[in-house]
Amino acid sequence: MVNRSEMDTRTEKQIQEETINSINELQDTIGVLFPWKIALNSNEIVLNNNTIQLITKILKFHKGETS
Repeated sequence: MVNRSEMDTRTEKQIQEETINSINELQDTIGVLFPWKIALNSNEIVLNNNTIQLITKILKFHKGETS
C-alpha cells in the first residue's frame, strides 16, 4: 500500500532546479567552481574523478589536513 502523503509531487523541472541549486551551493561553500553535469535522471549530478579529488583536497584544506 502506498502512502500518498509521502509521494513526491514535484515536477521534473522543479527537481532539476533544486539539484542545480544544490551543486551551486556546494561550489559556493567550498569556494571553487568545478565541472559537473546533470545525469539522465534530473536529480543526479555527474562528477568525474578529478573533480572529486579536487573537492576532497579543498575540504581537507578547510579542515586543516594538508596533504
